[in-house]
Amino acid sequence: MRKETVINKISNALYENRGVIFVGSGISVLSTKVDWFNLLKPLSDDLNIVIDNEHDDLPLIAQYIVNEHTGNRGPLINTISKAFNKNFH
Repeated sequence: MRKETVINKISNALYENRGVIFVGSGISVLSTKVDWFNLLKPLSDDLNIVIDNEHDDLPLIAQYIVNEHTGNRGPLINTISKAFNKNFH
């Protein structure tokens, strides 16, 4: 299928309220250099967890980090906020 055809089909579906755009967490990597691994690395290091960017379930590790902080999402949210509240060039 041609690129233009895909764009037109998606545009029409969204315009007619029958489309959804799913954006994965990797969409920001090229513009911000922020990814799950680099977000979780300092938090996992604090808990002596060795993570593997290629093989580990990073969202599951994020949940583990929250659980280790007695269900407090604050440290994780703070890390994410700091990472995205920068000027990116």
